[in-house]
Amino acid sequence: MSSAKQISPFTCYRNIPCHQLCFYHRSLFQERGYKIQYKIRADYEHFLYCYFEKKAAMEYVPVMVCSYEGGGYSETKEHLSLAKREHREITAQYYSKAKRFWYRL
Repeated sequence: MSSAKQISPFTCYRNIPCHQLCFYHRSLFQERGYKIQYKIRADYEHFLYCYFEKKAAMEYVPVMVCSYEGGGYSETKEHLSLAKREHREITAQYYSKAKRFWYRL
């Protein structure tokens, strides 16, 4: 699976690039790092923070950075419900209720 070539609010809701291939400018972490209260989706929340709050420039680079098989910590049976709950909490910070409903469809 590859990442979307264009990042939009919809792709941020449904399918951001996996964190293994995201590169951030150091200043984005110096200003504010991960919110560690999120045990599974802290990287996702930080991505949305950079996109929506900081308006960080995003660029698609057609180069394979990593090969990821899936099946990580967040995808295990015992962590799926926490991952879903954190996704709901995080998206509520960045999207209206109407947008969340629409994007879930």
